[in-house]
Amino acid sequence: MEHRALVHLPVNLAPFALSAVCRFWREQALNVPSLWRFIAIHRPPSQTTWLLVRLMVERSRPCPLDF
Repeated sequence: MEHRALVHLPVNLAPFALSAVCRFWREQALNVPSLWRFIAIHRPPSQTTWLLVRLMVERSRPCPLDF
């Protein structure tokens, strides 16, 4: 049996990876607000980081955020 290496993503990027698999998975990920509620910001945050944070805040509603 062949074993593939697991890809380890930071937990806050996992929703983006799931939503990039296919249309079905994207729809499912976008419909689960709790998937988007964990936000990790590393210092110093880049412009891209702030764009991802904004998306996650929008997609996590109405769930409370977890930093």
